[in-house]
Amino acid sequence: MSRIWLFLPLFLSIVAATQDWSSLILQVDNSTHRTLADIHGKPFFWQADTAWETFHRLNISEVEYYMRGRAGKGFNVIYGILLAENGGLTVPNTNGDLPFIDYDLTKPNEPYFAYCDAVINMAWQYGIRPENATGALNVIDKGPIWNKLAYSMRDAEIDVLRSHKIFIPPFMTYHGLNVWLFNRPGGTASATFGNETWLTMDGVQTGHVVDTSTEPEDYCYLYQWRAISNQDAVKVMYDTTPVRPAINLENHYEYWNSSISMNEDGTYRYNASFFLRYFVEEDLGIDRVPDQDLLTTDQGLYEEIMVIRDRSWTWATVYSPMGRTFGLDTRDFTSDTQLQASCGARVERYFHPPAGGSVDDHWALLLKVAM
Repeated sequence: MSRIWLFLPLFLSIVAATQDWSSLILQVDNSTHRTLADIHGKPFFWQADTAWETFHRLNISEVEYYMRGRAGKGFNVIYGILLAENGGLTVPNTNGDLPFIDYDLTKPNEPYFAYCDAVINMAWQYGIRPENATGALNVIDKGPIWNKLAYSMRDAEIDVLRSHKIFIPPFMTYHGLNVWLFNRPGGTASATFGNETWLTMDGVQTGHVVDTSTEPEDYCYLYQWRAISNQDAVKVMYDTTPVRPAINLENHYEYWNSSISMNEDGTYRYNASFFLRYFVEEDLGIDRVPDQDLLTTDQGLYEEIMVIRDRSWTWATVYSPMGRTFGLDTRDFTSDTQLQASCGARVERYFHPPAGGSVDDHWALLLKVAM
């Protein structure tokens, strides 16, 4: 059996809200069809925290403490499960309420879901967009049932949005955990619902995607939990049609945990996400495309070096997950147009990261044209 998570539309929060939080609505950027924007069209960087048990385990003062802290650290999205994974149907929330009366799924318990509304409102109050999964309750994958549920939620959201004079489609994605089933679809949202019009954004949890390499089975099992394999599923989503924004909804965790131990130096690892966000927003922007052809050296199999650039050839950035030396063809990155036109052969330059050899040696090179 597998747990199948279906994110509720982001706009569900507007239904429950006692105030108008429409300024926090998300949409697809129509200029790229691959990036996100807020309701005003400003580019949006998805910086999320997993807080699956928020609705079930925290009282409202703890919720406020958590939301305030996350907002102060730059998070703008949180993940929560309305029906908790651990005891969600049989263990009451902090108010003593169960989600259903007499464990009957046709009899929702109003106080339980009223509290969920309060949590959602608290998130919006701090500028955080709650992405709410219906549940993770060890249910067998029934795609047609989930699909009908998704369309019914979308249609209900459209009615609510139009009542607010908002004509942006509901924002929905799918977070599947079907990795352990045989003969299953892939772990991405588009592998299961790629042709459905309700699917706004493609997504995946990369720790739940099985590698399809020719390596021995025991190695593949371990490989899927290695953070350096994140790019595999992301590339699959990027190449899938129709074109949608694609995001790694939940990264690997093997050492990028939110907490630290007594033996560490005290550097909180969540800071890395802030550095990445600043790098993307300030230096890369939204006009970017992958271009592995710029590499002149081996990309690496399990420590793949990745290259992206802008469409105007004014910059390129290279990510080396293990600090490996790499070569780049830099002939198109020159401000001298005569030189650029005369260089028929590629111009190869080598770059050596300051350190390498382990998963702690993550390095990114930003190469810009001198104007």
